[in-house]
Amino acid sequence: GENGEFTCPDAVIMSSDLPTEPNMCTFVPPQEAASCYELKDVTELTMVWNGDDPVNVTTYFGETFNNVQKNESITFAANTSTPLGNNFEIYLDASGVSSKSVFHLSCSDNAMDGPDDCGMPQGGGKQRRRRTKSTKGTTAPNGPLIDLWKLGGMKGENGEFGCPEQGTPSSTYGTNVTFGIQITNRGDEPLDVHIIDADLGIDETIGVSDTYEIVKTKYVMPNDENVHNNTTVYVTAVGSESGADCSASDSVLVERVEPVIPPTPKSCSDIKDSGDITSVSLVWNGTETVDVEIDATGEQFKDVKPGNRITFTFDQAVTTNNVDMTIYMSNDGVDDIFTRTELLGKSEFHVSCSDDDMDGNEDCGERQGNGKNTRRRTKSTKGTTSTSNLINDWLLDGMANDSDSFSCDLANTGEVFSTD
Repeated sequence: GENGEFTCPDAVIMSSDLPTEPNMCTFVPPQEAASCYELKDVTELTMVWNGDDPVNVTTYFGETFNNVQKNESITFAANTSTPLGNNFEIYLDASGVSSKSVFHLSCSDNAMDGPDDCGMPQGGGKQRRRRTKSTKGTTAPNGPLIDLWKLGGMKGENGEFGCPEQGTPSSTYGTNVTFGIQITNRGDEPLDVHIIDADLGIDETIGVSDTYEIVKTKYVMPNDENVHNNTTVYVTAVGSESGADCSASDSVLVERVEPVIPPTPKSCSDIKDSGDITSVSLVWNGTETVDVEIDATGEQFKDVKPGNRITFTFDQAVTTNNVDMTIYMSNDGVDDIFTRTELLGKSEFHVSCSDDDMDGNEDCGERQGNGKNTRRRTKSTKGTTSTSNLINDWLLDGMANDSDSFSCDLANTGEVFSTD
């Protein structure tokens, strides 16, 4: 192996190409559904029993779960094909007392419509819930319905979500890990092999010069250290007077890498609903270090280096729809004085939300600075070069007013704040 080997009488236990995984495996699971609406139609529910007494459960479709204990989860098929339509029933028996629970499957139950309801009391149906998300967690009279279940997850035709904090993660939360052991008999007599491990327990005889290999696949949860942990391999040479035993062990840690969730679309117009745009964030994509001044406000940014981020503010009552910027070559930190000696050029930003290339977070990272009227392109021709003399070397990183905003979170080499 990477850290050496050991030898037994008449045999060598080789750490060959198995397991092939590195000491730490990483995986990126698919993005889970963000709501019941994203995954519908509902096909399966997971519920966690929160009653103090054990209960026997039979679903409308005849699935049975016996002696369900407090904090134990059950997963059952559920859909709207029953006579009750959106209301799915399960039947409970606790100490000879019969009752039932009802779950509403249309996604219109606002206390059972997404991952933010994980752990919420369920079973009383939608019509009997008498609560909204603002009163989430309160208990309402449920008549004969049993409301002692907690939401543990939901599956549908278009996705699923789980509730890891309830001990009920989705099927995509963990991953399958393939691992195994290979043993070669390099001696001149057969070997009896015994592997002690819950997943790899075997008893085999390996002939002279033969190799035995076993490979298994195991579903593991994130950060599970027992995928292949302390597996002990005992090898005994048949007929050996010494009866020497040898052992080896290894382990694999599985790490979950959270999937990147795409941003919710937000437009400049969405922000403008609560007031005019008052600030724009940009990342400088030019090749020089520059000093920047907003013409209408006098706001200044000194020593803006390639990759730096700035956020300039304005009042459209003063600037109207176009915010003009003057850019000078910087003395690059020689002193703190804002220099206007070497003019590099000007940029212009149209902030009325009618610029097709600067009107929402779908334009994150798009080049900016040549204004609207000189852009001469539409979204279908995005990326073409304007004939304007305006400097178009800024990348859009966000827009805001006092009430709303969107941020692109572009990679940058540091924030430069205004000198005011």
